[in-house]
Amino acid sequence: MLVLNQPDPPVLLWKWPFRPKRVLITGRVTDDSGVARAIITLDDEYWRRPRRFDITRRLEGDGNFRLVLRLSSWVRARDRDGHVYEIALTAVDEAGNESGPESVFVRAQRAGGARGHRNR
Repeated sequence: MLVLNQPDPPVLLWKWPFRPKRVLITGRVTDDSGVARAIITLDDEYWRRPRRFDITRRLEGDGNFRLVLRLSSWVRARDRDGHVYEIALTAVDEAGNESGPESVFVRAQRAGGARGHRNR
C-alpha cells in the first residue's frame, strides 16, 4: 500500500525566490511480503530530468517516512500557472511487484500578481 500525503506547504510564494524553501513530504509504504525498495521522484518542470531519492532506509517499522526537499519558489516571468513540481512515490515489494506511482504537486507562484523580481 502506498500513501503519499499532501506536501507541507503545497504552495511556495515568490518571496526571496533564490532561497530554497523546505517542503515536508510524508507518507507510508507497506506490503505483506515486505518492501524491497521505495523511490521518490521529483519532476521539476524547469529541469530536463527528474531527480530520484531512494527512501527505503528512511522507512520506519510501520512503513511511515518523512523527507524534506528544498525547492525554489522562483517563477519564470511568462509562466502564468506557476512553477510546478510533481512528487511521485513508487515501491517494489520483495516479490518484485511494483506499485504506484502516487503523485502530489507543489506549486511556486507569485503573490499578489507581481510580475517578477524588482530591486528597490
